[in-house]
Amino acid sequence: MGFTPNNAFSRHIGIMAHESCVASGIRETIVTAWGDNGAECSFYAVLPALQLWAELCYKNTGDETVLRERFATCADGDYGDFMSLDLTNLVPDNASPGRSMGNQVNPSKYLLYQDVLYGLFDKHVQPEAYKEHYGRSAALLEAAAERNPKWSSLFETQAALCSLLELKSSIGIEIREAYLSGDKERLGKYADTLLPEIKERALRFMNVYKLQWMQENKIFGLDVFDLRMGGLLQRIEVAIQRIGQYVLGEVENLEELNEPILSFDAREDSETKVISVALWHSIATPSVISGI
Repeated sequence: MGFTPNNAFSRHIGIMAHESCVASGIRETIVTAWGDNGAECSFYAVLPALQLWAELCYKNTGDETVLRERFATCADGDYGDFMSLDLTNLVPDNASPGRSMGNQVNPSKYLLYQDVLYGLFDKHVQPEAYKEHYGRSAALLEAAAERNPKWSSLFETQAALCSLLELKSSIGIEIREAYLSGDKERLGKYADTLLPEIKERALRFMNVYKLQWMQENKIFGLDVFDLRMGGLLQRIEVAIQRIGQYVLGEVENLEELNEPILSFDAREDSETKVISVALWHSIATPSVISGI
C-alpha cells in the first residue's frame, strides 16, 4: 500500500492465523508479498513477517526473543530496527500494529503524492503531531541504517521519506491558513523557503529510492516512480509560482485555496483521521473522471 511495510500488523494477524490453522488441521500456508500500483515497497522490508512464519511453522512460537535471535542469524539484521521500518505509516492516530480498512492504512503514500494546493487529504492530518512524528522517525531510521550496513538502503529510503513528510504532511494546511488570513508575508516565506526545501527533500528521497530499486530490481518499473515524482516536483514548482503571483498582486486570488476542504472518504470529523487509499491517480489529482 505504498513505500512502507507494516510488519507489526502482519505479526498481529499472523499469530492468530497460525493458531487457527493449527486448530483446524491446516498443514500448509502460502505467504505472499504483492507489488500492486507501482511495487513501491521493497520486498525485503517484510523479512520480519517471513521470519515470524518460519518460527511459527518450525517451532510453533512467535516469541519476540526467539525472533530477534533467529532474525540476526537468518537475515543478518536487527529485528527491532526492521520493525521500525513501519514508522512511516504508524502516525499518532494509527498506533502499532496499525489498522486495516479493507486495505492497510497508508499515509506514507497519500501524504507524499497529494498536491500541496488542492489538499485532498488535509482533513486527514494532525499537523503538529504528524510533523513531530516524522521528524523523530527520520532520526531513528537514520541511526538504524548505521546499525544494519547490509540493509542500509532500506532504512535510508524510509528515513528520507520521513524527512520529506516532516514538512510536506502539513504544508498544505499551513499555506491555506496563511492565505485565508490574508498573511502575504507568511505566504511569501513558504514560496521562497519552505516549498523549495520540500523540493530538495523530495529529490533526496528520489535518489536514495532509486539506489534501493537498482539493488533489488531490473530497471523496468522505475519509470513509474520517476513519472509520479516528476509530476509531484512540477506541482510544487507551480505552487511556488502561483503563490508568488498572488503575493505580488499579479493574480487576485488563488482558486485552489478558496475551495472548502472536505474529508476524502466523506466521513464526519473524528479523532481518527488516517485512511487507506491504494491508487496513485486517486491521490495525485481530483481531476480524473471515469479513468480519464
